[in-house]
Amino acid sequence: MSGAIFWTILTIAMLGLAVYRLRHLAKGKSERRVEQEQDGDLEKLLRLQLGPRGPLHAKRRRTSDEVRRSHEDRRKRRRQQAQQPEAEPGHTSRRTESKEKQGARAGGSVVDAGEPAGELAEALKRLMRDQDAASYRRLHELVVSHPDYDPLESGLDELLVTHRENGAAAALARLQRLMATWVTNPELHLMLASVLDDLGNQDAADIERLLAMACIKGMEATGDGSRHQPYLVARVPDEYALLRERGLTLERQHTEQDGARHFDCLTCIDGSELWFDVTAVRLAIDTRLRTVAHDEQA
Repeated sequence: MSGAIFWTILTIAMLGLAVYRLRHLAKGKSERRVEQEQDGDLEKLLRLQLGPRGPLHAKRRRTSDEVRRSHEDRRKRRRQQAQQPEAEPGHTSRRTESKEKQGARAGGSVVDAGEPAGELAEALKRLMRDQDAASYRRLHELVVSHPDYDPLESGLDELLVTHRENGAAAALARLQRLMATWVTNPELHLMLASVLDDLGNQDAADIERLLAMACIKGMEATGDGSRHQPYLVARVPDEYALLRERGLTLERQHTEQDGARHFDCLTCIDGSELWFDVTAVRLAIDTRLRTVAHDEQA
């Protein structure tokens, strides 16, 4: 009798232990699943914070602070390389390579030293740092006053074709030619990021994604999108970039004039309106039309 009781107690104890282990295992799996979901939510949050949504938007691998630290480390390495002795005759160092070869092999961000040069590079750095109305207006001023500025130019569609048919190196060369007059357009920076990804330059690609969001933030800082406080843009494609970043769909578009100022109004299918100040765009178009008419008469 005592033996039967013993085996009964032992069996109950073993069953209890098995149940405890199963519950512990299930709890561990549940905790890991929650951690994975939290990691996924964090990644989504970083993507929303660091770059616009859209077909060209790529997944973030690093935060903005990490990108900036990496960029500073890269510039420090370049300064150290510049202080090294020249290579012996018969040997070729990276510093003696042509800019064209370096660009085709690795590419570079538009905020790198020398590309673009001078005021435009400084204005870009300021916009990425401050993301405010003043830094955006300065960049806008440099774009619309550039001698090659043409608000009717449709360079982005051609860039997609170039990238698809001729590869990343050819697309990079064309992007760098367009940058001075398209630098306020967020989607141009996203295209450049995509090209730099293909060329293996992750640091520069991440910086371009940060610049894309900086252009959005700077544009939004110039107004509230209303008739009385419109957003400032250098091109109509800049308007569409903001529309796509917000996930809105255009229903109709019209322009208005108030004295010397010109406005573009985008009405979305949800009934909302976004107003843009296109005075500089209109003036540039009128100037080009007068130039063309003068040339034809001559």
